Amino acid sequence: MESTLCLVGELMTQTHWGYGSIGLGCEELDLMLGALKKEIGVKGGVYGARISGGGSGGTMAILCHKSSIPAIQSLAEKMTFGKPFTGLIM
Repeated sequence: MESTLCLVGELMTQTHWGYGSIGLGCEELDLMLGALKKEIGVKGGVYGARISGGGSGGTMAILCHKSSIPAIQSLAEKMTFGKPFTGLIM
């Protein structure tokens, strides 16, 4: 199961960067994805993430273990880029 989550998470991450490579990404979500991988990572239960929606930014789908949600929320609250944090949707 863990290897499947890692594979799907990596595919999600690749599609995120692919979306950005054609000019439809969002710099803030690129930074958030980098922080998720660096600060929490697979060992912390975050397998991958990607931008979600129309590319206007602000929404990211994250494949994670339930136990990683407090760490993700804390990270998101720190990285609001001067905008209000509206919370996680699970």
